[in-house]
Amino acid sequence: MTKIYIKLKSFESNQLKKSSLYIKNILTLIFHFNVSEVSLPVKRRFITIMKSPHKYKKAREQYQQLVYKKLLIIELNEKNQYFMNIISNICKNIHLPGVEIELFYKYKTEINLNLKLN
Repeated sequence: MTKIYIKLKSFESNQLKKSSLYIKNILTLIFHFNVSEVSLPVKRRFITIMKSPHKYKKAREQYQQLVYKKLLIIELNEKNQYFMNIISNICKNIHLPGVEIELFYKYKTEINLNLKLN
């Protein structure tokens, strides 16, 4: 059994939702893959800037940077190089502004214990 993980990252939640829905529709409608979607936790980064460098230490401005993440999981019954190439080509050639795409592959192999040694 083969699992393909597509990890999407973006600073905007709306753009991430649109792109995950777009990829999911391509894979389900055209290729009839089972695609499950998992929302990953939001990473927050806080930045504090002092307004005045010399005086008024209490006067500060605070900003935050949010990174939204989603994980799309595609399950294939067997290790089929053809479908894996199709999915990797789709992810390479797709144009999603503001979204970072990462691909991960996970294989499970079966060990045949019924082999006889001579």
